Amino acid sequence: MENTKHRKKNRLAEFDYSSPGAYFVTICAKDMKCIFGRIASHADPMAAPHVELTPIGQCVEDAIRFYNASNAGFKFAHHIVMPNHVHVIVEIRHLEHAEGERGRSPPQNIVRNLKGYVTKQAGRPIWQKSYHDHVIRDQAGYEFIVGYIVNNPITWQKDCHFSMEEIS
Repeated sequence: MENTKHRKKNRLAEFDYSSPGAYFVTICAKDMKCIFGRIASHADPMAAPHVELTPIGQCVEDAIRFYNASNAGFKFAHHIVMPNHVHVIVEIRHLEHAEGERGRSPPQNIVRNLKGYVTKQAGRPIWQKSYHDHVIRDQAGYEFIVGYIVNNPITWQKDCHFSMEEIS
């Protein structure tokens, strides 16, 4: 019997990813290395922790802003670049070509383009394969996820992606 590793399907079965909608996407750094930044505290003890970005983390931030300015039929509505992962809400309003190259869905193409651009700028592989997504089905879910994104630096030590590792 062959011992092959099968990847878990990580897309919602029977869902039309080419339709307009909102998707919560998490993209992780290769080997969960903290290459995008670190969580830092403000001088004011009453202020919340924040992310200090590395040059690669700033490249991710700049790419997200660039794509938002391009008005390509989608936007990254809310996002946070964390030390070893990125959370974004991708809102797809309309796309001229609903299916991209090789039959990829719009969210797959959007994530692929973002990852490809940042990888090229970094000059080395920096991303984990694939990504995690969640179809946002209603306003309550959307608001919950926005809160999660906004508070992610505050709750970093409880995050499933938390790492004590220093920036590499």
